Amino acid sequence: MNSQSVISTQYAGEGLKFSSGGAGVFAASFSPDVPSAPNAACPTGPNNTADYSATTKIGVSASNICNIWVTITSTSGATTMKAFDVSGNPIGPTVRSSGSAPGRPGVTERLHINACDIKEVRLSGVNYCFDDVSIRR
Repeated sequence: MNSQSVISTQYAGEGLKFSSGGAGVFAASFSPDVPSAPNAACPTGPNNTADYSATTKIGVSASNICNIWVTITSTSGATTMKAFDVSGNPIGPTVRSSGSAPGRPGVTERLHINACDIKEVRLSGVNYCFDDVSIRR
């Protein structure tokens, strides 16, 4: 992975910032197994190495955001998504994907949280990547 494949503040103009165990998340080529091929985003660990089980934080700087959607790729393990307010308090429901498992192929799952004033979302799981983050008031 090179520094150009790390995503952190490239979507700040759209109100999103990404972080995980390293400087951001990395763009991984999984085409055609991702909703918006050719890349999905996956968590990083120390020194920006791939760490598919690190927690990903999606910072939301836009105001009055009440909905966020994240697509979990079909090859991901079970993944949990939680939303937090500006003080770091959990808000809204915790949502989970089913994930793939040996002998049970996964499906692409679109996770959604509806809770107002979302300032951060955390993704955690085992062997996960994501795509198509969307926010709306």
